[in-house]
Amino acid sequence: MTEPAEVYSAVHRELMLVEYKSLRDECLKRMDHRITLLVSSITVSGAILGIGLERNNGPLLLVAPIVTVLFGLLVLYHTKAIADVSRYLLTDIEQPLDEQYPGAMGWHGRPAWRKTRFREIFTVFHLPIMLTVAVPTVAALALAWQYEGHVGVKIPLAVLDGLLVVFYVVQYLRRISRPLGATAAPTSPRP
Repeated sequence: MTEPAEVYSAVHRELMLVEYKSLRDECLKRMDHRITLLVSSITVSGAILGIGLERNNGPLLLVAPIVTVLFGLLVLYHTKAIADVSRYLLTDIEQPLDEQYPGAMGWHGRPAWRKTRFREIFTVFHLPIMLTVAVPTVAALALAWQYEGHVGVKIPLAVLDGLLVVFYVVQYLRRISRPLGATAAPTSPRP
């Protein structure tokens, strides 16, 4: 049997709501940064691929995957930070307030709803993010061998590209496999 919900004073409740708004604003800013990083990744990798193709330079083409993985890791960092803040909001603000004031909160507190939308979330969000790394990498690896460049430079770059992409995919899958309400990580509003 659960214990009765703690009664919050008006001041405590107001502080919780101010913190809630502040952290929601942080999530929105991080979402904006994430979009900026994705656009930058596509732009920079496209420019590198374009210059490499124009100059018929295989090693230059192999630099594009390195850049896209670095941008991808920054996007992943923001995605994880958003998830950490969301987890904190759910467990430390929404659930306690919802126990005291049923139905008042719940933006993050609908795990059943999130599970039913996994396919939509994956195809609209996760797949495009992964493709911003995969497409330039596949294009660069396929085209690099058709152009000039010392094999002693191409092989190490290609191996580095492959290793970075594997590292990125492993990190990405580790991050998206955790459900929002998971308690594996400590609840903290700051990453």
